[in-house]
Amino acid sequence: MELSFEPVKKWTKETATKTGEWVKGAWESDPRSIRQYTKIGHYFVSKKWLLAAILLLIVLILLLIFFPYSRFGRWQDLYENTNKAKTFTGNAQLYDNPKNKELLYRGAFVDGQYDGDGKIFLDQQVIYDGQFVKGQKQGTGSQFNDQGKLIYKGQFAEGRYSGTGIQYYDDGSIKYEGTFINQLRDGTGKLYNDRSMLIYEGQFNNNVFNGTGTKYNNNGKMIYTGAFQNGLYDGAGVDYNDKGVALYKGNFALGKRQGQGILYTSQGINLYEGTFLQGQYNGQGKLNNSQGEALYEGQFRNNKYDGIGTLYGKDKLIRYKGFFAKGQIDPKQFLGLSRKEVQNILGDPATIRPILKQPQAIGTTNANTVPVTPAAGTIPPSISNDTYAAITTGGTAAPITPEGLLPAYLDYPDLHLIFQIGVKGTNATVSAVTLNDPDMAMILYENNVDEENRKLTDRQRTQDVSKKSFYFIEDDIIYGFHFGEKQKEQEGLQSADVTQVPPNS
Repeated sequence: MELSFEPVKKWTKETATKTGEWVKGAWESDPRSIRQYTKIGHYFVSKKWLLAAILLLIVLILLLIFFPYSRFGRWQDLYENTNKAKTFTGNAQLYDNPKNKELLYRGAFVDGQYDGDGKIFLDQQVIYDGQFVKGQKQGTGSQFNDQGKLIYKGQFAEGRYSGTGIQYYDDGSIKYEGTFINQLRDGTGKLYNDRSMLIYEGQFNNNVFNGTGTKYNNNGKMIYTGAFQNGLYDGAGVDYNDKGVALYKGNFALGKRQGQGILYTSQGINLYEGTFLQGQYNGQGKLNNSQGEALYEGQFRNNKYDGIGTLYGKDKLIRYKGFFAKGQIDPKQFLGLSRKEVQNILGDPATIRPILKQPQAIGTTNANTVPVTPAAGTIPPSISNDTYAAITTGGTAAPITPEGLLPAYLDYPDLHLIFQIGVKGTNATVSAVTLNDPDMAMILYENNVDEENRKLTDRQRTQDVSKKSFYFIEDDIIYGFHFGEKQKEQEGLQSADVTQVPPNS
C-alpha cells in the first residue's frame, strides 16, 4: 500500500499560513497590557519574543531531523566495505568495522568516494589533511608520518606530490621547497641539510640536480654554480673554494673538468688555461707559476708536458721549444724530421750554415773526398750556395743543389738548439740535435740516465750490439739518447747532443 503525504502537506501549509498571520499581528503590535507578557520566575517576558524563540527552536529541531549530516557538526558513521559506505554522499566518519571501530577517514564523500575536504587516519594519527577528488588526494593538503609529524605541505595530484610544495625533516625544519612531479623533486627548488643550511638551489629532474643551479657545502658556502646533469657538474660552470674564491671556470663533463677552462690559485691567479680531459690537463694549454709567470705553453697529456711545447725560465725567456714526453724535454723526437717539418714547428732559423766538404785543393777533383763535419755545437763559417757548389765539385761550377737538400746546420740561438741536416738521396733530415744550454743539458742527462746506465763505461755501451744507439761524452758534450758516468767528472758541461750512431762505428 502506497502512503500519500498530500493531506499532511495541505495541513502543514494551512497551519503555517495561519501561524504566520498571527505572528505578524503579534509582532507588529506594541505590548500595552500585562496580558501581553508572561511571568517566568521573577521576570516578565514579552510573549512575542518568547514565541520567536519557540519557533526558532522548532526550526532547528526540524533541520537536525531532516538534515543530520550537513553543517551542524553531526557526522554519519560509516563502515568500510559496506553498501552504505560505497554509495554515501555527504560528511561522514569511516571506520574499519563496528567491533574495532578504528577511524580511517573523516570528511566529505561523493558517491562513496573521498571528495572535498577530509582527513585520513592511521592508528588514531592524522596522516593526511587536505582535499580529495574521486578518492585521491588532489589539490592542497598536508602529509604526516605515522608519528603525526608534518613531512609535506603543498599541492597533490592523483595522490602524489605534484606542483608547489615543502618537504620537512622530522624536527619540523624545511628539507626542500619547490616544485614536484609524481612525488619527485622536479623543476625549480631549494634543498637544505638537517641544520637548515641551503645546500642546493636550482633546477631538478627526477629528484636529482639537473639543469642550472648553485651548490653549497654543509656550512652554506657556495662551491659551484653552473650546469648539472644527473646530479653531476656537466656543462659550463664555476668551481669555488670554501672561501668563495673561484678555482675553476670552464666546462665540465660527468662531474670532472673537461673541455676549455681556466684554473686559478686560491689567490685568484691564473694557474692554467687550456683544455681538460677527465679533470687533467690534456691538449693545448698554458701553465703558470703561483705568481702568474709563464712556465710552459703547448701540449699536455694527463697533467704532463707531452707533445710540442715551449718551456720558459725564471727570466721569462724561452729555455726550450720542441718535443716533450711524460713531462720531460725530448729532443730526440726531432731526429728523422725533414728540414721543412722542423721549420713548421720552430719557425725559420736565425742562420743556416752549410756543412762543407773538404777538397784536397781548390780547382781539382778527387774521388776520395770525404765530408768533414765541424764538432757539434761549434759554428763553422757561413758560406754561400755558389761557393759550396764550387768547392764540392772541385772548382767547376755545377747546377746548384736546392738549398733544402744541402747538408747544413739550422741555428736557433733563442731556443738553444742547433740541428744538423744530413742528406741521403733526395731526403734531407735531422741527423743530430744540439741542446746548447747547460741547465737544459743537465736536465736531459738526469731525466734519461738511470743508475744502472751510469755504472757502465762508454766502452761497455758501444759494445752492446743490441742497441741501435750508443752514448758517450766528449769535450763536455753529451752524445746519444742516454748518457754515461763520465758526465759526473766534467765541470763545464755546455751542451747535449742527441744523435743516432750505429754500434761499433
